[in-house]
Amino acid sequence: MTERTKRWYLFALTVYHFIPRSPLVHMARKVVSRKAKAAEAEAAEKQATAKKKAKKKRASTRKSKKTAENVRLRLYWGVFSQNLKRVAVFEFDQKKEAEKRAVELSKGGKSPHFIQKVKEEIRLEGE
Repeated sequence: MTERTKRWYLFALTVYHFIPRSPLVHMARKVVSRKAKAAEAEAAEKQATAKKKAKKKRASTRKSKKTAENVRLRLYWGVFSQNLKRVAVFEFDQKKEAEKRAVELSKGGKSPHFIQKVKEEIRLEGE
């Protein structure tokens, strides 16, 4: 061993020898009754089942929601800007025209435009 390692070894022995041990290490354990633990577990189970029953009862007393009326929707092609603003609307069978319009608006270094399906509600005159 070199002189330096010897000094380090002696230092480590002196420092670690005087470190006080934790008093919790040497304490005795608390004795736990198995019967008491079993009783606690049963009580917790009863509480859980009681809560489930209460939730089921509450759910049954609620009113049913009204069913939505049949709404007629119509499908279109929409031309949108990069900010998701609708610029133009085309009938569903005019997809090529919608694509041409999107390309035309995107030319010249402007923000890109794209097409997307749009559903709109149809209002009938009789209603």
